[in-house]
Amino acid sequence: MSTEVSMPDYLGARAFEVSLSGDTPLPRSGATFIVDFNYDGAVTENSGEKSEGLVLPLVLQMTAPDGRVVVERVFDKMEPDSADLTPDQGGPHMIRIVEQYHNHWFGSLIVEVAGDGSNKVP
Repeated sequence: MSTEVSMPDYLGARAFEVSLSGDTPLPRSGATFIVDFNYDGAVTENSGEKSEGLVLPLVLQMTAPDGRVVVERVFDKMEPDSADLTPDQGGPHMIRIVEQYHNHWFGSLIVEVAGDGSNKVP
């Protein structure tokens, strides 16, 4: 017996924009920088009916080049407009914000952080 499961296209879609703040200098290891979030893409159409839109909580993570999660924050009261982040090593860092439940909408950005690639924290 076979059961077909149909999931809407918008589940797990990239619906948020993550960008470096205009006030942010080149990100450096050990220095705080700011990222901005835009949620305009979180309004979708589903068979002619609007989806519920963005639903909290949102989880923000910054992952270092070695795969460690350097920052993790949960926003369950309101969606953030921006966040300050401090990497502990150089290299490409992935910044991702995602709906923890609901539609699993997300936004992400790879930021190249200046500095050495060694960990300052064991």
